[in-house]
Amino acid sequence: MGMFEGLPLCAHNLIKNNEWKGGGIVRLDNALSRPSAGDVAINYHMLKPLIPFSPDKVCSGYFITDCLLGLDELFEGKLLVDAADGGKRKVDIAAEEAMKLKMLMGAVRALWRSSPSGQHPRVSELKGMLRPSPSRRRLKEEVSCPCH
Repeated sequence: MGMFEGLPLCAHNLIKNNEWKGGGIVRLDNALSRPSAGDVAINYHMLKPLIPFSPDKVCSGYFITDCLLGLDELFEGKLLVDAADGGKRKVDIAAEEAMKLKMLMGAVRALWRSSPSGQHPRVSELKGMLRPSPSRRRLKEEVSCPCH
């Protein structure tokens, strides 16, 4: 399931009926610190299609930017809208939102490393999609190898 299909019906209706006036599509309590489990849960619908695509590492910001630009096209250009009407380009809005999603994907991985399950069902579902990163797996194998 992609981002478009994964968004709730109310989000589709808000955007398609021209009620969406723009602004951030990814919500974070504090953009300066690591996102919390609450931030992950709030942004579940945006994260759910990205994590299975890249279960062993955090996606590239460029890839996520391209996904958001494609999502904007599916919404006929009505998703990535500059709320301040400052003439911000769609690619810049997409890049800003992509960096937030990248931070959230990193937070899901950090939460997963600390505990494979969680108290919130959506966070636990996202954690269940993750796999160990190839570099961490390699590092573990090198440390546990008796021949070194």
